[in-house]
Amino acid sequence: MEVHIFVKPGKKKNEILGQDENGRLCISLTARAQDGGANEALIEFLARTWQVPKSKVKLIKGHQARYKTVQLTE
Repeated sequence: MEVHIFVKPGKKKNEILGQDENGRLCISLTARAQDGGANEALIEFLARTWQVPKSKVKLIKGHQARYKTVQLTE
Protein backbone atom coordinates (compact mmCIF):
# COMPACT_ATOMS: atom_id res chain seq x y z
CA MET A 1 0.00 0.00 0.00
CA GLU A 2 1.27 3.48 -0.85
CA VAL A 3 0.44 6.57 1.22
CA HIS A 4 0.97 10.12 -0.02
CA ILE A 5 2.08 12.46 2.73
CA PHE A 6 2.76 16.16 3.29
CA VAL A 7 5.30 16.63 6.09
CA LYS A 8 5.68 19.73 8.26
CA PRO A 9 9.07 19.39 10.00
CA GLY A 10 10.26 21.40 13.00
CA LYS A 11 6.88 21.57 14.76
CA LYS A 12 6.10 21.23 18.48
CA LYS A 13 4.92 17.62 18.36
CA ASN A 14 4.57 14.58 16.14
CA GLU A 15 0.98 14.23 15.05
CA ILE A 16 -1.35 13.50 12.16
CA LEU A 17 -3.11 16.73 11.22
CA GLY A 18 -5.62 15.25 8.75
CA GLN A 19 -5.76 15.35 4.97
CA ASP A 20 -5.10 18.20 2.58
CA GLU A 21 -7.31 19.11 -0.40
CA ASN A 22 -5.43 16.55 -2.55
CA GLY A 23 -6.02 13.66 -0.16
CA ARG A 24 -2.46 13.63 1.20
CA LEU A 25 -2.01 12.76 4.85
CA CYS A 26 -0.60 15.83 6.66
CA ILE A 27 1.87 15.08 9.44
CA SER A 28 3.81 17.42 11.71
CA LEU A 29 7.17 16.27 13.08
CA THR A 30 9.46 17.69 15.74
CA ALA A 31 12.54 16.67 13.75
CA ARG A 32 14.12 19.21 11.45
CA ALA A 33 14.64 18.59 7.77
CA GLN A 34 18.42 18.23 8.08
CA ASP A 35 20.55 15.23 7.20
CA GLY A 36 17.49 13.01 6.71
CA GLY A 37 16.30 13.56 10.28
CA ALA A 38 12.70 14.27 9.29
CA ASN A 39 12.61 11.21 7.02
CA GLU A 40 13.79 8.92 9.81
CA ALA A 41 11.37 10.54 12.27
CA LEU A 42 8.54 10.04 9.78
CA ILE A 43 9.30 6.34 9.40
CA GLU A 44 9.51 5.88 13.17
CA PHE A 45 6.28 7.81 13.73
CA LEU A 46 4.35 5.87 11.09
CA ALA A 47 5.65 2.50 12.30
CA ARG A 48 4.60 3.35 15.87
CA THR A 49 1.22 4.72 14.73
CA TRP A 50 0.47 1.75 12.47
CA GLN A 51 1.96 -0.70 15.00
CA VAL A 52 4.32 -2.34 12.51
CA PRO A 53 8.11 -2.78 12.49
CA LYS A 54 10.10 0.09 10.96
CA SER A 55 11.32 -2.35 8.30
CA LYS A 56 7.74 -2.47 6.92
CA VAL A 57 7.65 1.31 6.28
CA LYS A 58 9.71 2.54 3.32
CA LEU A 59 10.12 6.05 1.92
CA ILE A 60 9.95 5.62 -1.86
CA LYS A 61 9.57 9.22 -3.11
CA GLY A 62 10.32 12.68 -1.79
CA HIS A 63 13.54 12.14 0.13
CA GLN A 64 14.32 15.88 -0.05
CA ALA A 65 10.80 17.27 -0.33
CA ARG A 66 7.83 17.86 1.94
CA TYR A 67 5.60 15.80 -0.35
CA LYS A 68 6.48 12.15 0.18
CA THR A 69 5.26 8.72 -0.79
CA VAL A 70 5.61 5.96 1.78
CA GLN A 71 5.08 2.28 1.13
CA LEU A 72 3.73 -0.06 3.77
CA THR A 73 4.71 -3.67 3.03
CA GLU A 74 3.36 -6.91 4.41
